[in-house]
Amino acid sequence: MAFELSSIQDFARLVCSFEHIPQPVFAFKNNGFWTLFIQYQVDVKRVDYMFVVSEKVGNYLGYKNVYGVESVDFFTTVHNASYIYAPIIFLKNPPRNWFRSKTFPFKKNSFVELADVGSLVRVATYKMFYEESILPLFYVNSHGVSILFTILSYGESFPAKVYYVRTDTINKNFIKYSSEKNLLEYTNNVDESGFVYAKIIKVKHLPEKGNKWSFLKE
Repeated sequence: MAFELSSIQDFARLVCSFEHIPQPVFAFKNNGFWTLFIQYQVDVKRVDYMFVVSEKVGNYLGYKNVYGVESVDFFTTVHNASYIYAPIIFLKNPPRNWFRSKTFPFKKNSFVELADVGSLVRVATYKMFYEESILPLFYVNSHGVSILFTILSYGESFPAKVYYVRTDTINKNFIKYSSEKNLLEYTNNVDESGFVYAKIIKVKHLPEKGNKWSFLKE
């Protein structure tokens, strides 16, 4: 099921307050407004969704509580240590059937197209805050389509999701990224400090039968 929360403050409090590592927030635009939602795991067999509608959005949702006063805002960069930040992942299109049933937006679609490479990198890098490795990014040029994707598993009871974005031709081996400087660029040089580096792995062939790799159908 999907539950609409009363305000962006309630949503930010759920996502950020007392959380050591806030989980990613998904966002899509419809009729001039942004819908923000998170996957909320109730137990090993069930995932619900909590969402809120907002007039504005940014790369990160920031939250802080100082002497009982809550502050919630959206930011392009992570620059103020007094805030807790949740990365925002922009979807290319609204989840299937969202407006009809508002339930299980990802259940029937293991392939999730994102709006930009920055969203893909935020998917790949947020786990490093759990002291886990940055997810590798896979690049394939097939059927005249260039795709950059990563595979994220949410747990043993749920199938992995493939998050992808259509790109131009890529001839570098890494993406250099800084959430503090709002910098993202392709590079082969990984010696500059102050950045994180997501590795790009070039895939020679993907399965030719299209339904497994749905982004190659078009």
